[in-house]
Amino acid sequence: MAQIVMDDVATIAPTPHGCGVGSIHHRSSHEELRYENLFVEGGEYVFDGNRVTARWRVAKNGVGRWRLYTINPDLSLVITPDLRIRKYRRNDLTCVVRIIRSFETVFDALKPLDETVCCCAEHGHLWSLFQSTGTCAKGQYVWTWCLTCGAEQISFRESGECLQWPEDMDAITAAGALPTLHGPIVGGTSCNR
Repeated sequence: MAQIVMDDVATIAPTPHGCGVGSIHHRSSHEELRYENLFVEGGEYVFDGNRVTARWRVAKNGVGRWRLYTINPDLSLVITPDLRIRKYRRNDLTCVVRIIRSFETVFDALKPLDETVCCCAEHGHLWSLFQSTGTCAKGQYVWTWCLTCGAEQISFRESGECLQWPEDMDAITAAGALPTLHGPIVGGTSCNR
């Protein structure tokens, strides 16, 4: 059985990116969106700077929930019918559930991936101030991520080469550096490699 850990998790307020593209959470007050129709099955989104995939899952008790899957198979986010967020992290034989109270609703930190990619193509990436250093097959690197679209970047100090995920996914995978979860909500304050 999952252990429920009641914690508030501190986070940085989402930065408005100024795109003129409409957001999925804007709707008129008379328009009621059913919980089952909140997302596109298999749709890709960016949650708090991390790329996630939405899946509708029905539990053994017959109750359906939207779950946002991350690149880490042991970490996912469940969206409750009141649009709150719970973080599920599997640890060996148990699952720790953390209620995230940093946002009023999931839509405070969630955007469709295609919207964020368009915004970055138009305005450029908004790279994180947080940087991490590491070493991989190609040498020492500095790592940052885009707060808007969740893209990640590594810069190699010696060669000056710069690789971005997902565009340079094969080269980054070969180097053994990316991708990873990041940020205070999903990844903690440091890199999870």
